[in-house]
Amino acid sequence: MILTACASAIAAEEGELEFAAYLRTGASRASVEGAPRGGYSLGLAGQKLRLGNEGDFYGEVKLGRTLELGSGLKLRAVWGGALYDPAPTPDHLHYTLKQAFVELAGLPMLPDQAVIWVGQRAWHRESLHIVDTDYLLPDSGRGFGIHGLPAGPGLFGVAYFGKIIQNVAQGVQHDIQASRLSIDWSAVPIGERGDLRVQGSLVHGGGASGERDGQSLSLRHRCAVELTDRTLRHTTWLQFSSGQGALDNGFGAFSSTVGRTAQRFVHAVEGQSGPLGAQALMGIERGRTDGMNQVDNGWVTGGRLSWDIARHAKLLFEAGYNERRPDDGGALQRLSKFTIAPTLSAKPGFNGRPELRLFVTRVRMNDAAAAALAMPGRARSVTLVGLQLETWL
Repeated sequence: MILTACASAIAAEEGELEFAAYLRTGASRASVEGAPRGGYSLGLAGQKLRLGNEGDFYGEVKLGRTLELGSGLKLRAVWGGALYDPAPTPDHLHYTLKQAFVELAGLPMLPDQAVIWVGQRAWHRESLHIVDTDYLLPDSGRGFGIHGLPAGPGLFGVAYFGKIIQNVAQGVQHDIQASRLSIDWSAVPIGERGDLRVQGSLVHGGGASGERDGQSLSLRHRCAVELTDRTLRHTTWLQFSSGQGALDNGFGAFSSTVGRTAQRFVHAVEGQSGPLGAQALMGIERGRTDGMNQVDNGWVTGGRLSWDIARHAKLLFEAGYNERRPDDGGALQRLSKFTIAPTLSAKPGFNGRPELRLFVTRVRMNDAAAAALAMPGRARSVTLVGLQLETWL
């Protein structure tokens, strides 16, 4: 799971230096011996309300530089990597390359805002913080493309990605040569304060087990109201996929020869009014694996409230509820969580960071959810207590 870090630019003599970083780490204990120390959800994307429920270590860094080549040409190079550990403390770190690409702007006969690029990148990535979910393109592979081309009232882009996906079937590993062609139409004005993004992908994969194809389509609407003492933002995603396409417009799982047809609707609200800030969401996902008689249904609702009680002190509250009925014919799973977290913060507001939180989280679930999560003794509730640091630069 990936969070978009807030970038800052530092002026340098040779060009513009970019630096962005994100870090979360901490320690926690569970009231049930042997129970996970975080990560409680029912498995569908966007179902994990993350405050006091992370249960991992994650750090990400991005570096970039823009160079003036003359005649209006600008070359930008970007590298990004991440270190992570499924446990809250970094005892066994893993490294992954997140992005490494170059892009060129100012080419003759192209608009000023048009950019061509080549390398590995998450193309037009969009996420929602409280559920730590990328709703657009968390996994891009390597490729090339262009974006920023005027197209009607918006901007158009197209990209091609390739990726080798390792699939293990009956104990034998098969390499699947996967490719994806993606298009993006963005910055389409909707009213005075809103905009629309339309993004679609065609996916193809070939290997020893045969050919596999898929498609996906996402529509995202966003609007914002900025007043002197308050802000309010609405974001809505409507997403479709089939075959080996993914709802986030990336590559599908390719874990079997069968595909999956799915639909997702997510609506999120974020706002700040004086000392009170909040983010909330409601999401529904429905999917059917080819050849299965049952439908995999799930939904989630929840939100986080941030209250600045002093210049460098906050109270955070988060509550969420989700359900899932899996396509294996199993019973309906239910899970709820509530967190309270007294917090020290360098900056006020919902997005003010860094934050050091002392949290208490209560998770409750029914028998079906406890079985799906392999809870020790089929425990139906657990309390997590811990300390967490989160910051971005």
